[in-house]
Amino acid sequence: MPEHWKPSASDIAWSENLIRITKQGGLWFTTDVRSGYKFDHKNKTLTTVKNSNPELHRRIQVIFNRLGWIVEEGITALDPERN
Repeated sequence: MPEHWKPSASDIAWSENLIRITKQGGLWFTTDVRSGYKFDHKNKTLTTVKNSNPELHRRIQVIFNRLGWIVEEGITALDPERN
């Protein structure tokens, strides 16, 4: 991905809506299921649970950072009863 990539207004709006509709501790996987993230609204943190698409991951980081969120690397324990 070129370093000069910038999200479009629709990328930002889509991500803002995703934040709004995803519950605390909820999981989100990209449509190709190659990347997955866990939401922590209390700390405005998105934690990587699967990252098999580095280019898309970098774009997600750019967008969420712009929205004031931190994108943390690392695998978290998944609780199927909660997610």
